[in-house]
Amino acid sequence: MPKISNLEYILSAAAADIVQIIGRRVPLKNKGKQWKANCPFHPDKTPSFVVTPERGIYHCFGCGKGGDAINFIREFENVEFIDAVEIAAAETGTTVQYETSGTSSPHSSHKSYSSYFPALSAAAEHYHSQLKDKSAPLEYLHKRGFTDAIIDKYKIGYSCGNSVGKVSADSNSLISAGVLSKPKETSQDQTPFDPLHGRAIIPLCDSFGRVVGFTGRLIEAKEDTAKYINTRETPVFKKGEILYGYTFARDMLRMRKKGTPANLYILEGQLKTIAAIEAGYPAVSAGGTGFTDRQLTLIYNLNPDNVYLALDPDDAGTKAALRIAPGLRNLSINTAVAELQIPEQADLPPGKIDTDDLMAAKMPIHFEHFELIEWIFRSLCSSENLNSSDALKISSVILPLINQHPNSLVREVETKKLSELTELSEHVFMSGQSHKSDQSECSAPRVPLTPGRYLCAILLADNEHEADYETGAAWFAPLIQWQLLPVALLEMLQEIINIKVHSARFGVPVISSAERLAPEKLSLYSSWLSSIDIREAEQSQIISLQKEVIKRGSAPKTIETKGN
Repeated sequence: MPKISNLEYILSAAAADIVQIIGRRVPLKNKGKQWKANCPFHPDKTPSFVVTPERGIYHCFGCGKGGDAINFIREFENVEFIDAVEIAAAETGTTVQYETSGTSSPHSSHKSYSSYFPALSAAAEHYHSQLKDKSAPLEYLHKRGFTDAIIDKYKIGYSCGNSVGKVSADSNSLISAGVLSKPKETSQDQTPFDPLHGRAIIPLCDSFGRVVGFTGRLIEAKEDTAKYINTRETPVFKKGEILYGYTFARDMLRMRKKGTPANLYILEGQLKTIAAIEAGYPAVSAGGTGFTDRQLTLIYNLNPDNVYLALDPDDAGTKAALRIAPGLRNLSINTAVAELQIPEQADLPPGKIDTDDLMAAKMPIHFEHFELIEWIFRSLCSSENLNSSDALKISSVILPLINQHPNSLVREVETKKLSELTELSEHVFMSGQSHKSDQSECSAPRVPLTPGRYLCAILLADNEHEADYETGAAWFAPLIQWQLLPVALLEMLQEIINIKVHSARFGVPVISSAERLAPEKLSLYSSWLSSIDIREAEQSQIISLQKEVIKRGSAPKTIETKGN
């Protein structure tokens, strides 16, 4: 594995941005000096996952996982250490610097995470330039309402044969990035080919605006040929981890007029999303009709006041709304429905009409908004007088959606609304409610620490004094009674000294040094560092705890703490 010369700098930068790094993947809520969430590593009904930015660490009091930002990326993304460093560097605006030895390449045995982006960027520029040289696809887009300005804004392009293979990036990089594909081994011609050739190209970007993949759309419909296809998934492109239009929607929400609600619209498909954005609606779309936890977190990070599901007005759109809504509501995001309004004067062909159809016809784009429960009721229960079929739909679809909302007041309001819609008593619906209480604050079990372990915990958590890395000593070392304490305790104290000295020497967080020097105790140490009950050490406390250890041996001292 290549050696990283600026590793310590990246570790420190990642520690400083740990809330942002984890927050891009898990919906964090601020609770004083800490940030909390349901743990992404195990089934978690109450928020037991804690991020402590002051110490650059995370810890779950449920499953015990913890560490620094790099460790989180490794666990969450399931990548190797060097990939985690690459990801952290990219997200903190730094660049990984590799040490080279002689003429050997630092990437000879490892494909650098950041090395994908130049190839993808070069391909995007090539596709975009190819479109302007081809009259047929350009004419098609113009007819669809995509002006030259819109085409330039979204970097829409065209794939002509295998010409993308001639860009400045080498073919191996283009293959690794998913731009080119290798022929089957049985093929006589082993020249890499462009799987999107002959299609209009739409670049797909991550939350930082970097191109990570492409969607290709047919210019002319062909039987038995998919209208849309994507480049294959790679380490930087996973369909379930991006939202098309994300950076445009983010900027629109940030720049909205003061006092205007932050409304976000979820559509199906990139072209529909572009049309909505151009009409003034902050909009995003997923790669399909479902939303992953990662995409829900991206929505949460936009901090919208309302999210409107503007999906296709058909059975598939209704089913998609029922799949997406629970995840949004579980994050306490107000979720409603927006239906596209078709102007009476619209001279459009019969059939389903979308936002991009209206843009092509130069017609205004407007939505009508509905409360979610009312919209679902009217979509599923068509009869004027409720029948047994409607009752089953209400009990199997609508009531569970209401009862699963984390806010008791919202549940009560929605139950009352359902009562009005059905003209039935609220008690009919209340009897089937689970009466779940609002999500409680993170409350880790109170586990008593022995005096010796509490001594170790406060010394590890101490931020008031810096270790002397030149002599390899910590400030508290002269206070330790090395001849009288148990051997096991002395070994742990020496380990903590080594961790503190390493942290001071390289300027990295204590938890990063702990992961390097004592990986087997990472969960224990991260739990101590995440505990708000463990304070910085004081000289008198160090002395008194040692006296208690010597006097009482291993007798426990009951201390309310979140460590163990």
